[in-house]
Formats: sequence, C-alpha cells, structure tokens
Amino acid sequence: DERAGLYPHFSSIDLDRVRLVAGRAVQEPPFVAHLRRMGMAIPSTALAEAITLDYIIASSGAISPNTLVHEMVHSVQYRLLGVSRFAFYYIQGFLVSGYESSPLEQVATELSLRFGKGEAFDVEQEVRSQIRIP
Repeated sequence: DERAGLYPHFSSIDLDRVRLVAGRAVQEPPFVAHLRRMGMAIPSTALAEAITLDYIIASSGAISPNTLVHEMVHSVQYRLLGVSRFAFYYIQGFLVSGYESSPLEQVATELSLRFGKGEAFDVEQEVRSQIRIP
C-alpha cells in the first residue's frame, strides 16, 4: 500500500479514511465547467497528476510518494474544514492568489516538499496552525 510510509506524518484516522483510485483517467468534477463559464482559469484535471475530493484521491497512473503526501494533506484539510469550508477557502484562495499561490495549495506543497527532504512533522498539527483551524 502506498500509504505504508506515511504513518509518522498522518494519523490513522486519515490513513484509514482515504481511498486511492489509480490507473483511470481523472475526470473533471461537474462544477469545473460552471466555474470556467464564470471566467475562472481553472487548470485542467487532465494535466493533474492527481486530484482529491474529500477522502478520495484519484490519479491517472501510479502516484509518487510526494504527490500522495500533497493530496493526503488536502484530504486532512477537507476533514478539518468540512467540504463547504474547504471549497470556500480553496476558491477564495484561487481567486485572490491564483492556483499555485492559494493558501491551501501552498500548505500542501510545502508539506510534500518537507516530506521529500525527510523532515519529521505532523500534518494535522501543521494544517491547523498554517490555516488557523482551532
């Protein structure tokens, strides 16, 4: 299982809750077309290595450890914020800062880079402090 080496960083709650779907084309969620019609420059999921929707991580092929950590961070954000608040913060961050500079993406990117360097950290604690979740 791809999640085996992630235990020091993620709680068993998150490791047990996430479902990986790999080896299938990642289809865009239905709301993406609506957002594009509103004028948002949403990146295509066809170009994404993986996408996370709550506790489901979908990838078109094998998923690298760093990408898995990035997507698992999003799953933790979903759990802590709830789907509605995650969507609100994600879209707000996207509109204000752009995709790569949105706060939720930056947290996921930073933690996946730290994972790649072998640093020790607790994802839930980092997510709570970086996006100010009580």
